[in-house]
Amino acid sequence: MTPTPIIRHFPQFRFSVIATPRDYSVDYTLVQQTGWEYDGTIVFGDYPDITSDIHATPAFATGGVKWDGCSNWTFHTKDVMHHACGREGLANIGAILTACWDWTAELLPTWDKGLVPQTASAPTETPASLPSSGDD
Repeated sequence: MTPTPIIRHFPQFRFSVIATPRDYSVDYTLVQQTGWEYDGTIVFGDYPDITSDIHATPAFATGGVKWDGCSNWTFHTKDVMHHACGREGLANIGAILTACWDWTAELLPTWDKGLVPQTASAPTETPASLPSSGDD
């Protein structure tokens, strides 16, 4: 059975995440949010190539969290350097990585129950196969 990806938006960290649960791990694709349209639609990408299609935007990072809490991440920033506007931009990177770690406990039935995650709260969640709209 092919796993169904799930999209969760974390506007408080300015990231959206595509999660793909597997048997013993969850794969994640992290995409930075550029901002919001007037109707509330989240947009991604660099100007002038702004889009509401999360799948048409290069990933900021990809990685995964395993059943035992171990994780691996690859960052896909241009020219290896990452620019952050202020402390909040740096803090958001750590926050989105730990939010994914916490979310894994919800998505993975084989999660080690001895590991205690925090709640990965987010306002919306949609199957990744659905087109993006102003509601997500």
